[in-house]
Amino acid sequence: MPCHVQLWTTQQPNRNVKPVSSTTIGRKCQHCGAEKTPQWRAGPYGPKTLCNACGVRYKSGRLVPEYRPACSPTFSAELHSNSHRKILEMRRQKQPGMGVEIIVKPVDKG
Repeated sequence: MPCHVQLWTTQQPNRNVKPVSSTTIGRKCQHCGAEKTPQWRAGPYGPKTLCNACGVRYKSGRLVPEYRPACSPTFSAELHSNSHRKILEMRRQKQPGMGVEIIVKPVDKG
């Protein structure tokens, strides 16, 4: 009586998998400079000019100069953030005179 061994695999090969990063020679995000992204999106300069992160922000109206994805080659923690709340905080700190100022003037009793 022959003995048969059968091996089972739980993973099926998926032939419809899209590449993780979409790159095209020379394509760069017009806002942050990223060269790899899951999807290129439309921006103010036309279709496929923004990376996925910047494109989503642009469409929602929250793409501001201080915004950069953390993985962007132009990201600088002192100048940029990927958090909208942090960007608003950075803007408040930049603007002089937006806080409460108390000015004491001497009263002339003459």
